[in-house]
Amino acid sequence: MWSAEQVDEVVWSYRMFDELSRGSANDRRRADTDHWWAWETVNRAVLDGSLPIEVLDEMLHDPDADHAHRVYVAAGPIEDLLSDHPEDYADLIAERCRTDRVWASTVEHVWLEPDDWRELPESLRRLVPGPSGSSSRGGGRRPQPPSGRRPRPGR
Repeated sequence: MWSAEQVDEVVWSYRMFDELSRGSANDRRRADTDHWWAWETVNRAVLDGSLPIEVLDEMLHDPDADHAHRVYVAAGPIEDLLSDHPEDYADLIAERCRTDRVWASTVEHVWLEPDDWRELPESLRRLVPGPSGSSSRGGGRRPQPPSGRRPRPGR
């Protein structure tokens, strides 16, 4: 179980990593030096399916997060949890989308392989753009995930 203090530190540092990674060369170095640990912490928890959904809640509702950061969270941990651990996360995410417009608008930026998308609950398939190029909310679909959406693995 993650403590409230650990969640706060990870959420803040994860956002700083993302924001600085979009900046100058000096900013990107600072992101790698000071904040890479948060990305690694989240990524490890995503890989083993142990990331508390509350961490994602805090990331998406961080008052200092902008739209670009929420897209980054969608294309990173949310996307990976839905493709690698749907049995543990799809219903939790679908429930949040039913009651929280931030979640609902964020999952519109998730990209899943067709087989992964078909495994989602119907309520979530209506929000996550499907393989045909659309969702019921009018989201577009790219034929493949855009490059450069995540930090390089294995740093």
